[in-house]
Order: sequence, then structure tokens, then C-alpha cells
Amino acid sequence: MPIRQMSSVRIEPAASTWQAPPKDFALASAAATDRVAADFAPVVEQWERPFRVVAAGALITGREVFRRFKDAIPSGLRLDPVAMSRLLESGPHAAIGLIATDQTNRGGGTGEVLFFHTWGTMGGLPPSGAEALAYAGPKERIADGPGLWVFIETLLAEHGFKPADLATFAASPNVATAVAAGALDIVQGRQALLSARELAPLQARLLDKLPGWDKAAYASPVARDLWAEAILDGVVRSPIAKLPGLVKLLTPDGDPIELAVGGQ
Repeated sequence: MPIRQMSSVRIEPAASTWQAPPKDFALASAAATDRVAADFAPVVEQWERPFRVVAAGALITGREVFRRFKDAIPSGLRLDPVAMSRLLESGPHAAIGLIATDQTNRGGGTGEVLFFHTWGTMGGLPPSGAEALAYAGPKERIADGPGLWVFIETLLAEHGFKPADLATFAASPNVATAVAAGALDIVQGRQALLSARELAPLQARLLDKLPGWDKAAYASPVARDLWAEAILDGVVRSPIAKLPGLVKLLTPDGDPIELAVGGQ
């Protein structure tokens, strides 16, 4: 029996297509679309408000989008629902984000934590306690190590996150260990590029500011080994909220800051 080709289903657009935007949304743009029926090219208003998800295992920032037709649709006009959904697509659009998921809690039993970079339209904002990965749009795995820390530095420097937000993120199981390991890789890698002339003033400036790094260690014949141990202890013992400042301090272009390693 031959299969009958069904014609496109068309519906009367609902009144909600020009309803008022939700509270706290601000008008971002208003532009005429291409024609969607006959000579009808509606003006679509886009309203936005920023959002930020800071939770154990989630650092995501972006904007929520609400779209509507500026004017009511003429009486009797019928529009293709596919065209309607494309024109009026709304929801959270993530500018950038980092998500951690612990494999122990997902039945893997390894205790490994996986990190993902996310962007694009999300499937809603994750409610408190929900795993953010399930709401992410496009996502890409970020390997543990220096690449993870560089991405964290980007979130802190360019997307408004604070060291305290990083500490909240690292409260998820196994995350703090992986974050500290990435920071240590970065510090060790950047310091390996320093000449002795560049390293000496940095070591002098950090006397008594790292565990075991004092005048006696500085003057010791094995000072370089003691310096490496002090860096390792300092990064491992640092509270996560103070880790970005410590990394800046220990790298060539770091800014001098008052440091208290090992305390909250």
C-alpha cells in the first residue's frame, strides 16, 4: 500500500506570541523577520536577562532569552509551527560554562571526575541540587591538568566569576583535587621557563609566604629542591578560593599579593 505524503500542518498562532515578557527582562533588540506568510514579516522583539549558575560542580554564565512578536498577528493568518518555533525560540543561552561530574555518583565506581565546557542553548536552568550536565547544550570534554586551569583562569578573568565561586564549584566530590593538580601543572610549567635571574627575585619576595620557604631554605645549597617542595605544599594546602591568587603570585606575570596559605 503506497504511503501517502501528508501536507504541512499549520496552526493558528497562540496569543502568547505577543504576551508581555517575564519580570526583569530588558529589551535587547527588535527586528523585522523574513516573510513567514504571504506578505507578513513580523517584528520580533528579543528580551534578555543575565543568569549565573554557581553550584557544586557548575560554573555557567549567560543570558535568558524571551522572544515575541511586537504586534498581534492579523486575524485569520495561519503560520507554520516550525517557522514559529524558530522565530520565537526562547530559553537560557549560555555564554560559557564549566561542569564537573563525578563518576562515583554516576555508577562508574572509579572516583574520577570529568569536566565539560558548555555553551549554546540550554535545556532550562538546573534547579538547586540537580546535575547541571543534564541541562547543558553543546558540550566538550576538558582533560584534567593545565588545560583545565587555563579554562578556569578564563572564567575568572573574562566572565565575572570570583575565587569564592571557584570554591563553591570545587565542593563537588573529587573536584578540588583535580583543580589543584591543574594549578600545580601550570605553575611548574611556567616556572620551568624562568631563568635563574628571573627566578631569584620571585623567591626572595616569597620568603615566609610559602610552607617551609624561609631565609635558611633560600640560602641552602639545595634551595631549588626546597623551592619546588614549597610550591607543591603551597598549592596542595591552599584553600581553593585563594588558589587563583597563589597561581598569579607564583607565575612570571603574577601580581604581588598578601598570601596566607593553609587557612580559610
